Amino acid sequence: MTTPLLTLLDLAKQRNSAGSAYVEILDETFKMTPEVSGMVYDPNTGNYRKVPNVGAVRPIPGRTYEAKVWNNLPTVPFRNFNEGVDFSKGDGVSRTFQTRLINPKWGADNAMSFEQDFASRMTDEAMLQTNSAKQTLGNQFYYGAVADTNKGFPGLISFYDDTNFSVDATGTLVKTSVWFVKFGFGGVEWLYGNNLAGITPQPPRLGDYTDGNGKTFTAMIQESYLFPGVKVSSPWGVVRIKNIGTANGKKLTWAHMREAWFKMANKGVVPDAIFMSPRSQAQLQDANVTTENPNPTLPTQFNGVPICPSNSISDAETV
Repeated sequence: MTTPLLTLLDLAKQRNSAGSAYVEILDETFKMTPEVSGMVYDPNTGNYRKVPNVGAVRPIPGRTYEAKVWNNLPTVPFRNFNEGVDFSKGDGVSRTFQTRLINPKWGADNAMSFEQDFASRMTDEAMLQTNSAKQTLGNQFYYGAVADTNKGFPGLISFYDDTNFSVDATGTLVKTSVWFVKFGFGGVEWLYGNNLAGITPQPPRLGDYTDGNGKTFTAMIQESYLFPGVKVSSPWGVVRIKNIGTANGKKLTWAHMREAWFKMANKGVVPDAIFMSPRSQAQLQDANVTTENPNPTLPTQFNGVPICPSNSISDAETV
């Protein structure tokens, strides 16, 4: 099976029926990925804004990152004069976090480079490939190796402490989750291996391409590289509200939100962002309906922390 390349039809689509370049281009493939971009959408204003710390990235040399994690303190007792105490010591573990290769690739028959709009179509394709990569990263951020057991990096679903840092909404059908996340050093960070700052298209190159009949021709090829991963330093950096359904008594409530909040607060941690699907955000809006206020606005914060609607979070989770 050969890999799809750009075609003359793709070039023709760069212009409208009158033969002019489009004044406006709409993107129906767009998805909200605030966990990657750090940009949160406010549905009440229609604007995006940057949330501090969200999407924090740590470029690292190589493709793995090893951290020392202290998880036991020494015992420090009082004592009387002329009375001894036992020796004690703290203890910790070493944790290794992995990154994985993501490698978008696209191209076209090099003979098409003489055609009108070839350069602009290649540029557009670079943008589309990058946007698709960001959507892949958004999904991996939560579901990680569960979504792609062979090649993906572990996500929050693999790191969080389900026993001590989760709230169960007890839904059984069409389930989703809400994630309270503390970003930055000591919390959750994106790791970008080999000191890459982001996914950036490489310069185009020429190479031989083999068609479906085993025949070769020269193609212009372009690709991007990124070695992403996720690091969760402390278990209290992530709290999950799980099994949120749509049946009565199984929807997301403010009580669930308060319970999740205090699981972090009891450790002295305040989340930087609260990620949820648009469906969950709408359920919180419904929870605010009163006789005096039958049409409340969509909630955009909880205790001052931004609520970040994300299309990366599934409304039909199986994990």
